[in-house]
Amino acid sequence: MAGQRFPPSKFLAWLSHPPVHDLLPNRFRPDSATANRECYHSGALDTSGQYNQKNRKCWVASEWPGERKPDHRRDFVLVLRCPMFVRPHFGINLVMRIGTWNLDNSPPKIKHRDLLLKQQCEIWLLTEVNAEWFDTMGRKVLDFHAYRSTGEMSPGQYYAAVLSTRDLTPIESPHFASAAAEIDGIVYCSSVLPWRKAHIDCEGWNGESQTERTQIVLRELLSNLPKRNLVWGGDWNHSFFGTEYAGSDDGRELVIAVVKMLGLRVATKELLHRGDRCHAIDHIGVPSGWEVDSAIRIDAKGLSDHDVYVVEVSPL
Repeated sequence: MAGQRFPPSKFLAWLSHPPVHDLLPNRFRPDSATANRECYHSGALDTSGQYNQKNRKCWVASEWPGERKPDHRRDFVLVLRCPMFVRPHFGINLVMRIGTWNLDNSPPKIKHRDLLLKQQCEIWLLTEVNAEWFDTMGRKVLDFHAYRSTGEMSPGQYYAAVLSTRDLTPIESPHFASAAAEIDGIVYCSSVLPWRKAHIDCEGWNGESQTERTQIVLRELLSNLPKRNLVWGGDWNHSFFGTEYAGSDDGRELVIAVVKMLGLRVATKELLHRGDRCHAIDHIGVPSGWEVDSAIRIDAKGLSDHDVYVVEVSPL
C-alpha cells in the first residue's frame, strides 16, 4: 500500500466504515478473542494523497478502528487492523512497542500498574519481579501472558519475566536469572546480569571476580539463545559508554561482544540511567535488521530505583 496514491475521500470512507482489515489474508485477520490487543497502524497522507511511512506509528486500542478517532494532528489517517508481529505483504511496516523495567521487587500497586499499562507495550522484559504480580499459576500478569525465571533473588522475588499481549510458548531457562519465551516465531529473553555484589547478595553467582561472573553467565546465555529472531533485554548492569558503576569495564566488553554474536542492536545504549550520572544499564536489544523508530526513558521515581525504558521498532 505504501507508494500508492489514495484520494483523501477514500481514507475518510475507510475510517467511517471500519472493516479495513478485510484487505488482509484470512490468516492475518483478528478474531474476537484478540480484539482488545491488536496492533493499529496509522500513517499520515501528504497533500498529494501519498502515504507517508515516515510518520507511521502504532498503538494498542480497545476499540475497533471505526470507533477510534483519527489523530487530531493529522488531516488524514490510514488505520489498518492487523495482528501484532505480522508484516503483511503490501509494503507497510508495523511498529511494536517493547519495554523493560526493573521493578525493584515492588508489589503491584496502582501507580505501578498504571505506569506499566500506560506505555501500551506488546512485550515487557521485566526484572526483579515480586511474586504478587503473577496469578496463582504464574502465567499471567495483569492482562498479559507471562513466563518467569526459575531463579529467585530472594523468596518471592523473581529475577526476570517476559510478558506478552499474545500467547507465548515458554522456553527452557537459558540461565537461572533469565526468562525466555517464543512469541510468533521470535524468542524474547529477559535477563539480570551480575552486579558487583551479586555473589554476596544472592546465591548461585559463580566466579572469582565481577568480570568472571559476567563471563560465566554470558557463556551460558550464548549457548542457549538463538542467533537469529531474538530480542534480548533486561537489567544487564552494564553501560555501553562512560563510567561503569554497576558492572566492570571488562564485563562491558564481554557484553558488547555477545550482543554482536547474537546479531543484535541495542536500542537503549545511548539513554541515561536514573539521575543521569551514567548511561543506561537496563537494555533492549533487537535484531540488527529491525528499524528502531524511537527509544525513551520514562521516569519511575518513587516506584522503583530504575526508570522504565521503551522502544518502538519495526520488525523486518
